[in-house]
Amino acid sequence: MEADLHSCCLEESNASYANFTKANLKDIQWKQSILKEASFEEVKWKGNTFEQSDLRNVQFFRTSLDQIDFTTSQIEGIVVDSKDLKGAIVNIEQAIDLSKLLGIQIK
Repeated sequence: MEADLHSCCLEESNASYANFTKANLKDIQWKQSILKEASFEEVKWKGNTFEQSDLRNVQFFRTSLDQIDFTTSQIEGIVVDSKDLKGAIVNIEQAIDLSKLLGIQIK
C-alpha cells in the first residue's frame, strides 16, 4: 500500500493478491507477470504497460485505465467502474467480455 515505484521492469513476477492501494506507479513495465486478484485502488499512474500478463479478477477502484493497453494480457473478470474504463485499450475479445460490465448484450 502507498508504494512509490518509478521506472521499473517487473518481468515474470508473481504479484497475485498484491495490494497497490494509493500507490504512485510511473513508467512500470509488467512483462509476463501474474497479478491475479490484485487490487489497484486510487492508484496514480503514468506510462505503465502490461505485456502478456495475467490480470484475471484484478480490481481497479477509482483508478483510471485511460491509455492502458491490455491487448496482450488476460483481463477476464476484472472489476472496474465504467468511468475508470474509459480510454482503456483492449482487443475485440476483451471488448466483448467488458461489455458485460456495461450491461450490453451482443448477438
